[in-house]
Amino acid sequence: MMKHILLPAAIVALLAGLVFWGNANYQSEKEQSEKENSAMNAVSAVQGTQSTNTSAKASDDMNIASFDAFQQILASYHGEVIYLDFWASWCIPCRESFPWMNEMQLKYQSSGLKIITVNLDVDRKNAEEFLAQYPAEFDVLFDPQGQVARHYDLPGMPSSMVFNRKGKLIERHVGFNKEKQQAYQLQLETLLKE
Repeated sequence: MMKHILLPAAIVALLAGLVFWGNANYQSEKEQSEKENSAMNAVSAVQGTQSTNTSAKASDDMNIASFDAFQQILASYHGEVIYLDFWASWCIPCRESFPWMNEMQLKYQSSGLKIITVNLDVDRKNAEEFLAQYPAEFDVLFDPQGQVARHYDLPGMPSSMVFNRKGKLIERHVGFNKEKQQAYQLQLETLLKE
């Protein structure tokens, strides 16, 4: 009897997931690019003060209250190259990206690199357990409602964006490929020289 109930429920859940995924990815590249550029225009327009937080301590003040609040955070790093990474505790490639991001932050921080990550776990405890296992030497923000993630229409995890010193989106990375680490690093070095 239980099998007869679980099978239809699983099929309905699968179909609902496919519909949600299809709707989330329906937006055209042009609209997506316009969204990203409008977000970074706010970064370019505001000359803020730079944060001194270089380690990821899980605290309530790191929760993102709104997309506008997130734009203000990004604006505080105007003039720096920003590597923005979205991750979740269940994401296996995220485990591989954290050591690389730590290395890049420590190596290029004095040259103007700012790595900011946004965790999308609904349950903060999962993110904290991940960070205990894979410590971060960069800022970690929390977006449990997915407000920022929805704005950027992320295609997968992890998703990263690279912005130049003027706040212009230069590149998007979906996933993390260890074989491409050198190419990622070269891209950052090139932007840091501009």
